[in-house]
Amino acid sequence: MGNSLRIDPRTLPQLFAWYAADSVAGLGAALPADAAQIGQWNDLSGNARHLVQGTGANQPIFKVGVAGLNGVFPALRFNGTTQSMPVAVATVPARPWTIVGVMKNSLADDNLAHHAISFNNDRVTIDMDWTTNNKLAWVDDATLVNAGPAGDSTLWHIVTLMAEPVGPFSRFTVDGTLFTKAGLAGTNTNSNIQVGQASAAFWSGDIAEVMIFTGDFQPCVLDAIRQALAEKYGLLASQTLAGQ
Repeated sequence: MGNSLRIDPRTLPQLFAWYAADSVAGLGAALPADAAQIGQWNDLSGNARHLVQGTGANQPIFKVGVAGLNGVFPALRFNGTTQSMPVAVATVPARPWTIVGVMKNSLADDNLAHHAISFNNDRVTIDMDWTTNNKLAWVDDATLVNAGPAGDSTLWHIVTLMAEPVGPFSRFTVDGTLFTKAGLAGTNTNSNIQVGQASAAFWSGDIAEVMIFTGDFQPCVLDAIRQALAEKYGLLASQTLAGQ
């Protein structure tokens, strides 16, 4: 299927990694069969930071024509207990970092946290927090930030996280609704990426697309990325189109 975005992420500065389920084996490559186990999710950025899972029982499955994604786009489905896709990256870029994800949780409230996308060795993550406040939330420097909208188990969301250094406010959006927190000095470790897991907290549900940038964007640029994703996946009706 290939890149269907009107904005090519490869033209944007400081693209660190990019994963899209409709190009799981690379741009222009044939797609797997429905329910196939996925051992490698190719990085489309050109940086060869491919997500790899060598253990069959821990591999997510490929789902075609997923409900809620225009009925045609695929996603990777994670079981919430064992499945994840990691890559170890021995670089230590300074903040800010930007994470973008298109994802849907499928697990009802179980009083646990489930992490969808993590960066900086699990210290910065996008997650579903069922532990106390039942919110889509994020982790910054290994500390849960309970600022986000109510969690759910039925809807697709476009989520962005910009983890800022001291001075600016870190910015978290779910479908364009903005939440902020003061930036942190943070702990820079190897820039490992995990999709479907952080630490022992596994994601239950589908992930269609992930972008990671080692830089900041003006709000209008990040909003344009989100708008392009909403157009691609048929999620325009759920988006608030103002301000990051």
